[in-house]
Amino acid sequence: MSNPLIAGTSRRDLLTKAMPGCMVTCAALRGMPLMAQAAAPEAAATEAAHKFDREIPRALSYRQLAERQSQLFIPLLAHLDEELGRDRTVSLLEKWSTKRNET
Repeated sequence: MSNPLIAGTSRRDLLTKAMPGCMVTCAALRGMPLMAQAAAPEAAATEAAHKFDREIPRALSYRQLAERQSQLFIPLLAHLDEELGRDRTVSLLEKWSTKRNET
């Protein structure tokens, strides 16, 4: 048995009648979370206090800070040195640093 509502619907009817209704519904529902946040700002403030958003209470020494900033960069340089050679690696670093300092 075929459904008479679906059987009588052409693609043109679907695109001109059903799709605009779906689009309006989706557009209206998309703004609902924003309206809920505006109505309850204190709830949004408590959600922002996630444990990853809190500051770390421990201050880092300059050595620890430098180690954390360069922990991925130094092994990359060592790998480039092995693959390309010292001269090519130094040349690439000089180009990169001058380009970085220009901006």
